[in-house]
Amino acid sequence: MSDVLDEFENQESKQLEFKESSGGFHATLSAFSNTEGGYILVGVRDDGTKKPGIEEMRTSEAKAEINNEKNDIEPEIDLQMEVKDDIIVVYVPEGDNPPYKAPDGTYIREDGNNKKLSREKEMMFYQETGQVRFGDRPVDNFSIEADIDKVAFQRFLSESGITDNQSIEEHLLELGLAKEKESDTIVNNAGVLMFANNPKRFVPQSEIVCGAKKEKGSAQLEDREIIDGSLIEMVEEAEEFIKRNTSTKVNIEGMQREKQTQYPIQVLREAIVNAVVHRSYHNSQESIHIDVLPGRVVISSPGGLLEGLDIDNLENQRPKRRNPKLAELMEKANYAEKMGTGIKRMKEFMQAENLPEPKFEDNGHFDVKLIGRKIPLNLEDTNLNDRQKRLIIDRDIEEPITSQKYQKEMSVNRHKAWQDLKELVKMEVLEKEGNTRGTRYHFKTDFE
Repeated sequence: MSDVLDEFENQESKQLEFKESSGGFHATLSAFSNTEGGYILVGVRDDGTKKPGIEEMRTSEAKAEINNEKNDIEPEIDLQMEVKDDIIVVYVPEGDNPPYKAPDGTYIREDGNNKKLSREKEMMFYQETGQVRFGDRPVDNFSIEADIDKVAFQRFLSESGITDNQSIEEHLLELGLAKEKESDTIVNNAGVLMFANNPKRFVPQSEIVCGAKKEKGSAQLEDREIIDGSLIEMVEEAEEFIKRNTSTKVNIEGMQREKQTQYPIQVLREAIVNAVVHRSYHNSQESIHIDVLPGRVVISSPGGLLEGLDIDNLENQRPKRRNPKLAELMEKANYAEKMGTGIKRMKEFMQAENLPEPKFEDNGHFDVKLIGRKIPLNLEDTNLNDRQKRLIIDRDIEEPITSQKYQKEMSVNRHKAWQDLKELVKMEVLEKEGNTRGTRYHFKTDFE
């Protein structure tokens, strides 16, 4: 163990900490135990130089003080100490039962520093280490008889190919969604999210807040919906929200009619399933958000990436599951293929349709950003009036349009001209320039 004195460089690192004297070890003991272990050298200054020798009595006192601080860490940790060249070498191995908590919080080691975890990050750490998973927590006030959505449950059994030859209670126990406690059966959060007739009563954050804007830069929502229900219901309703607020083209070839959507349906499904399955459920104030904007869709789920995942290389990393029971159930119901391959499939689907790859961002939330295709405008499938259709048919891409010019050419008053032009901006046919009496409108360069 004392070989570290012969090898260390004069600077602290992820597995090396200097202390001039004993005391103040709590954070480092927690951090080393939670990360990859490490050495504390007592009697070494921050610049790596040694202090004058420690008296034998003082050495004994220091070792006793270190042991006292060790006893403050929960759960119990192990460490080894020896003295060499008047330096106390303390070895703290990586623990087998993390997370290890100091009196003032839980720490991890990053480079040469101890980093205290926020409450949210601490809960995520507990999840990652398998100590506390949100889905496994029991819900004491849940009644199987009164609170289970029996239609949703039967649908799940059918789609999962599970034979319905026992009671709902027995199925829940078999699926790992409940445990027996004395004479009662207690359902956990995963069971509530999948099968409750009102999951929000027990998990208030189980919702998807959807908003749609048709005009760039506008603060006004054209459509808004807060979606709740079982996870499968939420996935389907969120998908419908996006579809009704995006464009669809019908291609007719002979007797065949084929719909072409602005976004591949498989990609929307993957992104939404990923959000409900892998989000953090620990903060009761945070919901999933879906924003349908001109030309793009953003799906944002609380919690961000789990520790150790690289945002720039997600499809090539070993998958980590924040909510493994939910992932397993969605797989069984065929709402997700093998979990951990979703990112790769999303990219492949977008590439196959000559669309930009999805963009992923981690900013405390995990965001999936999709860029959709441009759907050519079919005038016969719109609710445009004859004036608006005439403007489009006779359009001059280079010539700007003003309200005054539109009033004159279409023989309408100022209010009707304003309404017509505003609607064409919302449909992304026109772009608006300015907000005064000199406002001009241009046909969008990518307008077909």
